[in-house]
Amino acid sequence: MTREQVAQAAYQAGWRGDDLTKIVAIAYRESSGHFGVYVDRPSTGDWSYGLVGLNVGKPDASGQGPMWKSFYSKLDFLKSPDDLRDPVKNLMAAKALHDQSGWRPWGPYKGVSETTGTDLNAAHAAVDSAAIQRRPTTATLSIPRSTPSCTPLRRRWAMRITPAPRRARTIPIRTRSTAPHWCNGPRTRPACSSIAPPRRSTCN
Repeated sequence: MTREQVAQAAYQAGWRGDDLTKIVAIAYRESSGHFGVYVDRPSTGDWSYGLVGLNVGKPDASGQGPMWKSFYSKLDFLKSPDDLRDPVKNLMAAKALHDQSGWRPWGPYKGVSETTGTDLNAAHAAVDSAAIQRRPTTATLSIPRSTPSCTPLRRRWAMRITPAPRRARTIPIRTRSTAPHWCNGPRTRPACSSIAPPRRSTCN
């Protein structure tokens, strides 16, 4: 794996900030990016797996060392020591170990700094490069063809929120007519003012 790939895997495993840069540098010191490596070195008490060299201790007849039994086997994402060959799981287990013991497993227990023999500048550049690749790009929203257009809904909501002012209504006031009752006929009759009422004869 390249340093950028290690940085991406470490970020996925939960490493952040300066610790992310350090673990990338340590991974290249321990394994040179070979995530499937297993070191069996009894002379130094080293039985370690993966990118950052997680030591599980001397394996017994079942293939499990004391460190595996006491710590790593209790992590729910690990089922066997071989799972530590997975780069992300290896870095997740390293994060859990770091949360418990700090950087001590990678150097201070020997009396040296955890970053002794590492290339921090290269690790920092790899982290920066991986961060650029993780940066989201501008996304365009695509609406399925089966989805109706939102324009009518917007107009409907706008009408509900800001209704148009209603026009003033003129209500006619009906008045009682003073014309004779026989003038209140159909509209086809001429105006009452043009018809003279019949005169009652005075002859007997």
